[in-house]
Amino acid sequence: MAARDDKYYIVKQPDEQLHQLLVADVENGTLKALSKINRDQSIVYKVFMEDKSKKIKVLVDGEGDNADYCRAINNIEEKMLIPYGKTWQRVKPIIIER
Repeated sequence: MAARDDKYYIVKQPDEQLHQLLVADVENGTLKALSKINRDQSIVYKVFMEDKSKKIKVLVDGEGDNADYCRAINNIEEKMLIPYGKTWQRVKPIIIER
C-alpha cells in the first residue's frame, strides 16, 4: 500500500499546468489519476492501476473539459473505491520542469 508520504514526481512541459494528482490504495495495489491542463484549457487525464509488483495498467485516458474529467474520476471512484470504503486522496507532487 502506498503511504501518503511517498514522493511523486511529475514531469511538466513548459506549456502544461498540473491539474491534479489523486491516489487511492486498493487491495491489489494503488490507483493513480494524473491530469494536466493544456494551453487551450483542455484537461488531459490518465487513470491507472499500479499493482504490488509495480506493473501498470491504464484504466482510463482522455482529453476534454473539466466535466469530462470529473465524470471519468467519479466513475472510477464509484466502481473501484466507494464499494470498499475508499476515496481518492489529493497528493502534492514534486514538479520537474522541462
